[in-house]
Amino acid sequence: MTTSSRMSSPELARPDPSDRPDPAPAKLWTLILGVALAVVLAVGVGLVVFILVLEHLQLPRADAARTAITLVGIPTAAGAVFVALRSLHLKERQLHTDQQRVADAYRTYALAFDAEHTRRQSDQERELRARYVSAAEQMGHDSAAVRLAGVNAMAQLATDWSDQRQSCVDVLCAYLRLPQLTTSSGDLDPSDGEVRRTTQRLISQGFTKAGDKDSQPAWPATDLDLDGAVLDQFQLVDGVARKATFKKTHFMGYTSIDAGISNATFDDSIFFGAARLAGMMGQSNFRRVTFHENASLTIFSIYSPNFFRMIFKGRLTLSRAVLSTNPYTFHEASFAFQPPVNDLVSYIGCTLNGTPLKDSVIRD
Repeated sequence: MTTSSRMSSPELARPDPSDRPDPAPAKLWTLILGVALAVVLAVGVGLVVFILVLEHLQLPRADAARTAITLVGIPTAAGAVFVALRSLHLKERQLHTDQQRVADAYRTYALAFDAEHTRRQSDQERELRARYVSAAEQMGHDSAAVRLAGVNAMAQLATDWSDQRQSCVDVLCAYLRLPQLTTSSGDLDPSDGEVRRTTQRLISQGFTKAGDKDSQPAWPATDLDLDGAVLDQFQLVDGVARKATFKKTHFMGYTSIDAGISNATFDDSIFFGAARLAGMMGQSNFRRVTFHENASLTIFSIYSPNFFRMIFKGRLTLSRAVLSTNPYTFHEASFAFQPPVNDLVSYIGCTLNGTPLKDSVIRD
């Protein structure tokens, strides 16, 4: 390996902690020699002191011996203290070396962990993107069976891939906005209808709470965009969506939407079957909406719903429990049957079978 390659890789230039030398202990023969010299020196000094004390101070032998031992013991004690301090210093150096080894080992492990984590994330990202491409290609296949596999794969990917969940859900919704396929005789293709109904069911499951009322759906914090789609018996009960738009959407058969939606828009949509709409939590817009059959509206909202130029060809039912806190005001609505009359509903510029209704306005 060249010098330039080593410099470009910090990890390769990092010293191996195991190469750090430990404090070298003293050699054995030096210790033995030092101890022997110390003993000889101490004995010699003791004898000299003993003789000097005995001759000059004329003390008894016992007292002279004690004095000599005391004078020799002082430097001996000092030497012992020095040895102890030296041993403590060596232990502290060893402890510092061990701590450095642990720190280096931890840094090495952290670098390896980060590198492995990044590699796995990259591999997972490539796998998810490959699944996305495969599912999208299947959804555009000529065979209905392959398309059915594709929508199931895309729905599962929306659950697994939180970073691109919205994109996956948008692809599923876009499939329902595509023109319905027909047979050679001009009739609707039943196999394509099966794929569409499966797509609807998967979308509903993704936005529906998994357990109790406090649980989250498989696709939390996600928008539902079905503008211009044709839905067949669409059901979304006990669901949650950040925002839902159904502009110019055609609802075929019975429709039931009871979901906690922050903002819901049904402008220019048409309900060809009976409909039950409830649970919207934010601003709800119903402008130029047509109901061909009976309609039940229960809009739980902190705002008054925006009802403008709606057409009711069937009977209209309103939830009185909600009306007590959120009065409804219908602007220029057309009714085929007598609408609900009470002191919590306002009608402005409305008609009954073409005949103008007397305006009734709720006053706060």
